Order: sequence, then C-alpha cells, then structure tokens
Amino acid sequence: MSNIKLKNILATKTSYGVITKGIYIIDGEEYLIKGNSGEGKLEPYSEGLVSVINEILGNYSISYSIMDKNLFKEVKVYNGCNHVSVCKKHKNNLYQYADYL
Repeated sequence: MSNIKLKNILATKTSYGVITKGIYIIDGEEYLIKGNSGEGKLEPYSEGLVSVINEILGNYSISYSIMDKNLFKEVKVYNGCNHVSVCKKHKNNLYQYADYL
C-alpha cells in the first residue's frame, strides 16, 4: 500500500463513545477505515476476528481486516488499540459495509 489518500472523514456517536471513520483511496480502490470508540475499546480486533470466524464457517458477513493505525492519521484511535479496521468497497460500486450505505 504505497498510495493512501483521504477522501472523507466522519464521526459516529455510539453508546460507548465516538468512532471516527474515514473513506480512503488506497492504490486506486476505496476503503472504509474505522478507529475505536474509547480508551480500552478494541472494536477493530473484534471486527477482524469475527470476519475470520465467519469465513471459516462459510457465513456471509461484512469482511474487515486490521491495519496499523499510523497509516491513517485522521482516524482517531485511543490508547490500547494500535490498529484500525478496514473494509473494502465492492467492485459493483456498492459498499460492503452496512453502516455507510
């Protein structure tokens, strides 16, 4: 991933806090990048783990991976979490992630 550009940044209020989300263009493809909601909250890890479990079980789910938080400076990540969750846009021009539709 050599070419990362911010397209849009937004914040979503949750019951635990605010999750910063960014739409980024990475090597010409669009991705949703999400931080965590607060101190000690580890949403990126749980989203990545659930994606792996669903893939193993053969279940359809929104697919997330995790990446180093330092690649996405505009996305807020609180202490205790060193990664962000990453979700790629589908080729059919629909977003894979439900909370951005």
